[in-house]
Amino acid sequence: QEQRREALELLELDMRAAAKDLDFEKAADLRDVILELRAEYRL
Repeated sequence: QEQRREALELLELDMRAAAKDLDFEKAADLRDVILELRAEYRL
């Protein structure tokens, strides 16, 4: 459970970095992955 939370936190950091770099397509892809994982893990 804790490892899953840490993985999600890293994905969120990557998503924010992509958005900051104006790579919105990558940021959106990461957002979608994060949402899917949260639903799957019920976090």
